[in-house]
Amino acid sequence: MKVVKRVPVTESKLAMWRSAIALAHSDHHLSNSEVDLINEYWQNYDFSDAHEKQLARDMQNGVKLEDVFPAITEKRDRAHLINFARVLFHIDGEFSELEEKIWQAIYDQHMLTVDLKAALLAARTVAEEFKEQERLRIAKEKSKGRLQGAFYYLSNVEDDIAN
Repeated sequence: MKVVKRVPVTESKLAMWRSAIALAHSDHHLSNSEVDLINEYWQNYDFSDAHEKQLARDMQNGVKLEDVFPAITEKRDRAHLINFARVLFHIDGEFSELEEKIWQAIYDQHMLTVDLKAALLAARTVAEEFKEQERLRIAKEKSKGRLQGAFYYLSNVEDDIAN
């Protein structure tokens, strides 16, 4: 049985999906594969009735990207849209010049909001913390007898006595 986590819908996430619809309409041809892809991805979102009506209107009539993209206030939502856009633009088998320009424009706008130095520093800090935790774990295993260490490693049981 597959457990599906429901995603709460914020205004930023709603704007992300409205932007996805705008991207699907950007080449003035909304294909069944684009509609199916969007519907498949948003099945895990808890849209309200009003949200669903808005999305249905956007799907039917289209929506301008410049009207909805600025409402994506969360960086992760913009990043998700950028990744989704690449899949969406390739789903019909053609990544047109217009789609490429649109993708580059939303990518560039997103990158203006990202502090790359801070992100790299945070990633480095997490990597160093992980290395230290691994070093400590290995040292703890080596301090135990080989048989006991192997048992705890294989059974994934913590040694409450040693702690």
